[in-house]
Amino acid sequence: MKKTICIILIAAFAAMFGTSAYFIFDHYRQEEQQAELYDSLADMTNHSFFRQENN
Repeated sequence: MKKTICIILIAAFAAMFGTSAYFIFDHYRQEEQQAELYDSLADMTNHSFFRQENN
């Protein structure tokens, strides 16, 4: 009985670890995509501002 409970607890902790790892990696992947999008938007804004300033 004790061995069965230990196996169930190990499986539950492994599942929680896997789920947590997935969400952490997904967060950093989205953060990288958002940083690229922000840089692209900032570049477009700067180009637009300098075009208006030169005209």
